[in-house]
Amino acid sequence: EGADGADGSGVCRGGGVVQELPLSVCVRVADGVCEPLLHRGARLPAQATRLFTTTEDDQAVAYIDLFLGERPFCAGNLFLGRLELAPLPTPSYRSFMQLEVVADAALDGTLACRAAEIESRALGEPHSEAAWEGELLAAGGGGPAPDGGRDGREIAVFSHALAKHLPVLLATRTVRLPGGRDVIIRQHQRRQEERVGTGGVLWEAAIVLADYVGRHAETMAWQGRRVLELGAGTGLVAIALAAEGAEVWATDGNERALDGARRNVEGAGPLRGRVQLEVFDWNSVDDLARIRAAGPWDAVVGSDLVYPGNAGRRCVASNEARHPADETLLWLVAQLAGPETDVVFALKDRTGEVNRFSE
Repeated sequence: EGADGADGSGVCRGGGVVQELPLSVCVRVADGVCEPLLHRGARLPAQATRLFTTTEDDQAVAYIDLFLGERPFCAGNLFLGRLELAPLPTPSYRSFMQLEVVADAALDGTLACRAAEIESRALGEPHSEAAWEGELLAAGGGGPAPDGGRDGREIAVFSHALAKHLPVLLATRTVRLPGGRDVIIRQHQRRQEERVGTGGVLWEAAIVLADYVGRHAETMAWQGRRVLELGAGTGLVAIALAAEGAEVWATDGNERALDGARRNVEGAGPLRGRVQLEVFDWNSVDDLARIRAAGPWDAVVGSDLVYPGNAGRRCVASNEARHPADETLLWLVAQLAGPETDVVFALKDRTGEVNRFSE
């Protein structure tokens, strides 16, 4: 026996205190694989948090099955218990729902686990939660391991890399502004009735521009300046500007996108400046006259305003009757910006359209 009466397993027989985790605590994922939450030998108390996701489109139930052991497949490990998350929000895409699992192992040998669907929770909406608590040293006391077959209720490890490359499929994204403020942006794509097209998605260029706003706050002196944003989308850039004290007119040609931006602005909390959301169809003479009359503007900003679907090649049929956006954008800047107006655009060049715009 070692110090404090502990044997090789790390269990202190005298006082019933566990100094180290004797076996790994795992979660069953697709195909019966055991995914570790807490590793064997971890000093107690210990806590771990992992994100998992669904394996089916429109999956309504997710099972979080807990095991104790070192074998790669659950069939060879000891079953602890099950957490059931239901109902999950639908419609949904597999691999993009975020299911948070938190495990707490205590010195007295107890294990507490809780699970939640966290996107709805972040939005303040009703969401599924579950909890389980039991004895680590009584592994197997949860009864025989339930069937882990492909029944549409399995989970998988959440992939941040996949989410980064397909952000459209996430319900929310959290962006940290340079000042340390976390902004939760709701994307209006998950529910059919909310889908508004590209304007309902938080694209990388908007994140870059919001970061620029904060990092160059001293140089740009946003406080009190009147800023016109073209293509407001989800509202992130407007929030970043108002956080620095700017008076922002955030415009978009899509009224439903503006409804989503309004919810995001309202959810951002108190801002030093102010955000006014306005419809601005670039092809409307009346809208242009209204925006010009509201000027002059100290700055004109925008992100992802030129992309393959609206740029010079007119590769989308619905745009064939309209002027290419890169030409229209240059004309708009000439109409809206004065000699002292700062113009700041963040544009992502996907297929050469930004190079053509720059030229």
